[in-house]
Amino acid sequence: MVDIKILSGIIKIIEDFKKNELKKSGTTHVNQLKIKFDVRNYPLYGGKILMTLGPIIFTEKKVYVYNHKETYSSVEFDNKKCWKLKKVDNDVYVFEIDYSQIHKLGGKPVTGGNFFRRKKEDIGYLYYNKKIICLIGSKENSILPMIDELKMTIKKLIDDNRKIKNEEERLKKELLEKRKQESLTREKKERERISKEREDRTKYLLKLRDETIHNLDKDNNGLVDILEVDDFMKLLKKHQEKIIKINSGHITDFVKVSEHLSLKKDNIQIIFDRLKNTVDLQIEGLLELLNNQINIFNVLLFHSINMIGSLINNDLITYNEIYLKFDKLDVFNSNWENQVQSELISVNKGLVDVKNKLSEISKGVNTMNKNFRQLIYNVHQMEKNITSELSNLSYTIDYGVSELNSSLTRELKDINSGIGMNNLLTGIQTYQMYKINKNTKSLRG
Repeated sequence: MVDIKILSGIIKIIEDFKKNELKKSGTTHVNQLKIKFDVRNYPLYGGKILMTLGPIIFTEKKVYVYNHKETYSSVEFDNKKCWKLKKVDNDVYVFEIDYSQIHKLGGKPVTGGNFFRRKKEDIGYLYYNKKIICLIGSKENSILPMIDELKMTIKKLIDDNRKIKNEEERLKKELLEKRKQESLTREKKERERISKEREDRTKYLLKLRDETIHNLDKDNNGLVDILEVDDFMKLLKKHQEKIIKINSGHITDFVKVSEHLSLKKDNIQIIFDRLKNTVDLQIEGLLELLNNQINIFNVLLFHSINMIGSLINNDLITYNEIYLKFDKLDVFNSNWENQVQSELISVNKGLVDVKNKLSEISKGVNTMNKNFRQLIYNVHQMEKNITSELSNLSYTIDYGVSELNSSLTRELKDINSGIGMNNLLTGIQTYQMYKINKNTKSLRG
């Protein structure tokens, strides 16, 4: 493929050369510049013909030397055979030369004899790279200095063009390298930024984890404090005789509620234990899950205690309202809570397995994280369902405070409650405000 940049200026050089030669005195130069025959009829692929110099054809992209013989096997030059020319028509052969190699083109003038009788040492010819292309006659001796002049001019042009091209390529390569380094620097800074953000986020989450653990386990015995008391069962046992007199079947329902609360406690403790042993960004999801489950437990416990209180105070409307909501939420069969517990245990087991199998860490962590994210999603959906259902109770938490809080507070005091209705309500309301603020921030962001 011809390099256009390298040949830039060739046409002007040849046009200027023609003008200068035609201005010179004598007819020899003019005759040598004339085309001997219509070479336009032959398939030369160097583009438009610019000039002929004896048997040499200069085109836009190539130089051709034509002759009527394929080779001169009887003539030797530096003990080497002649070039074999390419046939383009009957008795018409050409030798093709790239402009970048034109400095290898030269000639020997005719030094004696005539066309019919000439000694070997007197023969004139054109050569390329020390091998003969074709013979010339004495009339064509005059083209040899022209060739020398022209090829040196062309060689200088090509060398200059090549230098320019090499410089452009160097600058281009330098620019590409600079852009590459800038890109690598940006990528490095971005990785460092992400790493720093991740590190800062992890430090923040670790601090938040430790604060949460301390707040939930103030006696530092490894158990969530609110789970260590069983006020619901204490209250149930205190009033079981009265409840049996009303309807002994209620005892079975309350025991099922107690079992559901116990399962909820176990699940909260599993999450709490997992949180204590987590040191990565999974802390955030665990904190969300833990707060979520504690809030659901508080809400269920609040309504469960009110369920007992409404029954023993003969408020059967409130009792049945709570009972029907609990029934709709499957509190009495605990299937959902059992499923959550199974998934929590499975995720925890996955974490242990991954730690024990270093070769499968990446695959195991990915699967575990996927299961964990799905579990969080499922629990959030459950929270929405429970919150939605219980918020539709005709007696609200605020109503419960005003009407039931006094009597239930006394009841809980009688059984030495470790929670108290006010603390329970404060925890529920605090979480509700946290959710409202989080959702508002999410909408603004």
